[in-house]
Amino acid sequence: MKSHLIIRLPEHAEQPVHWQNWPEQTDATDNHGILDNTSQLNVLSEKARDTTVIVLVPAAQVTHHQLTVSGRITPAVIQSLPWRLEEELCEDVENLHFTVLHQQKLNGDKGDKGDENDSQLISLALVANSQMALWQSWLEQADLSSHQWLPDALALPCEGDTCTLTEINNSILFKQNTLNFGHCDPSWLSVCLNHLKASNEDMAIQSLSPIENPLITPVKPTPTSPLAPLAPVAINQSTNLLHGQWQRISPRLMGLKPWRKVAALTAVILVLSAGQSVFQTYQLEKKAAVLNFESTAIYKQLFPGERVQAVAVQMRQKLAELQDSSQQTNGLLDTMTDLQPVFTDFIQLKPVTLEYESRQNTLRIEAKAKDFETFTRFRDQSTEKLGGEYTITLDAVERSDKNTVTGILVISGKTV
Repeated sequence: MKSHLIIRLPEHAEQPVHWQNWPEQTDATDNHGILDNTSQLNVLSEKARDTTVIVLVPAAQVTHHQLTVSGRITPAVIQSLPWRLEEELCEDVENLHFTVLHQQKLNGDKGDKGDENDSQLISLALVANSQMALWQSWLEQADLSSHQWLPDALALPCEGDTCTLTEINNSILFKQNTLNFGHCDPSWLSVCLNHLKASNEDMAIQSLSPIENPLITPVKPTPTSPLAPLAPVAINQSTNLLHGQWQRISPRLMGLKPWRKVAALTAVILVLSAGQSVFQTYQLEKKAAVLNFESTAIYKQLFPGERVQAVAVQMRQKLAELQDSSQQTNGLLDTMTDLQPVFTDFIQLKPVTLEYESRQNTLRIEAKAKDFETFTRFRDQSTEKLGGEYTITLDAVERSDKNTVTGILVISGKTV
């Protein structure tokens, strides 16, 4: 069985603190004990290692209420329950912490949430937030951590039509059933017992501690410690006052708490870095799209009528073709270099298209001028200027409109 440490906190810091190890070890001399006050709680920090700590809080600080609710029990209904008790409470609802202890369907199966026509009896435990904070501060100062708190009277063993009592720190705790538990001052014990008997005359009343009253039957043998009979019930209880704002954070998560700012800053840096990378990528992609558009436009201008699929690949192919042709003949580039001074001097003649035949080293140029004489003078003067390296002939010279004459210049160079 897993080991547990049961700690019963008092109402006030100067009162005794009871503790109990469960299950009790037969060879141990300190299975239970009593601390003088809460300042000694740190003594239990060593015992709390590698064990489950359950904290019992005084029922005197827990207000127990029951109310009937019709219809389905939804989270919104649960949240509204304390406000339904507002007129019965002496303190503002906002200052109280409430816990649903039990739900029971009336005239139906126990625990069933029911449908819209059913009614349910709901048992609530209310504790002042200030008291919860006080208990928590005692445990934190002693370096004790617990994930379950419950009222001490709720941990009393109770079966059938039996009411169980015990006395701890001069306070009488009682439990009649899962829906009826509480405490009373020893001076009010008779009044409390008569009230319990009035609800069930056949109910037997037993006490776990020596309490003198004719209605009470003491339990024999007397328990070794006040918490020994409560421990087995406490470790099997599902009730837990630690929820909502009082829900405990695991020690592992608490250890990570100082690093939250670092983690947040790191996350911000990563987000900014990722955003910058995305922006840079977007800018590069935008520039690449512009360059690709410009390259495609240039290719279409150089090679009209061709379909452009991969402009970079197609441009490399064209360059390769030019390089191959230059290796076989003087090449187009050499021819254009030789002819460049001639065309520079003859600005009246404007080339429109050109066609180069590499095998014959012949360049056919479609050109425009204002008159026929421009073509004739270009042929005569250029042939003389080129020194016989090239032969220039005219082909299909004609007037295309009033101010324009078009013709074809055939410029043949020496073949290799």
